[in-house]
Parts: sequence; structure tokens; C-alpha cells
Amino acid sequence: MKNILLTGRPGSGKSSLIKKLAEGRRVGGITTPEIRKRGLRWGFEIVDLRSGKRGVLASVEEKEGPQVSKYRANLENLNEIGVSAIENAIDDPYVELIVIDEIGKMEFFSEEFRKVVKGALNSDKPVLAAISLYDFDPFIKEIKARSDAKLFVLERGNFDKVLSEIQALLK
Repeated sequence: MKNILLTGRPGSGKSSLIKKLAEGRRVGGITTPEIRKRGLRWGFEIVDLRSGKRGVLASVEEKEGPQVSKYRANLENLNEIGVSAIENAIDDPYVELIVIDEIGKMEFFSEEFRKVVKGALNSDKPVLAAISLYDFDPFIKEIKARSDAKLFVLERGNFDKVLSEIQALLK
């Protein structure tokens, strides 16, 4: 399988697993870590794994942009940082694994993001991506149904098992 998809409930460890799998590999793409303020989740950052460029993907304080739960998405940062990071990962000969953490509701407000995700999945490089557990959009269903993708569901207690299965696939 060329493309590896991780899904599970929020907090199931998808991002932690991706971080662990990326260690020691030449990766490009994005991560979207939480931003916490005073112990509370304030929003999410978007980080280009090759350049280190970062910006706010979504926060409770954004004034504009599409709303997802209590957050508003910053589509400008998604496109400037996220889309370009994935495009660069596809084209960069140094990159051996494209990481997309995550393909979810906030990201789906950008048509450019959808296009670059499809481009990455269709590229010659393997993709390691976290994807929404819920098929809220036909595109999510389409990605999960790809013949060149294997879907892993993270649940309480199976982190190490999924880690070793994916490590075997990435060898």
C-alpha cells in the first residue's frame, strides 16, 4: 500500500502516531498541533514540516473564516502554508514520505487543499495522513475507498499494534 490513512476519534493518538512514524524519515507536508492557552485548547497551528513555517489554522479568536465547532478556520494560512508545504513535498526529491495531519473539516473549506491532497495521493510518493473518522464529505469517502490506500482505525489500546503494522508497510 502506497498511501496510509489513520482515523479515530479526537484524542485517539493519530497525531502522536504520525509524529512517531515520521521520526528518522525524510518527510514533508504538514502537521496541525493544538494550541493551548491557560490549559485550554485555544486552536490549531499549521506547520510546514520542511521549512518550519507556521501559522494559526483555526482559533476561538478568529474573526473571519468558516466555523467548525467553536473555531474559525484561517483559510489564508491553510493555503499559504499548508497547500504549499504539500506541493513542495510532492516536488522535493529529498522527501520520501508526505505527511498530512490532518484531512478534516477545517481543511475542507479550501478547494486548493482538496486538489493538493489528491495530487499527493496520486504522486509516486507514499502519503501518511490522518483523516476524519466521519464521512461528512464525499471526498473523505473517496479517499478512504482508494485501492492504493490502507485505512487504520486507532482505538484505545491498539496504538502499538497499529504502529508496528505501519512501520512494516513503510520499510
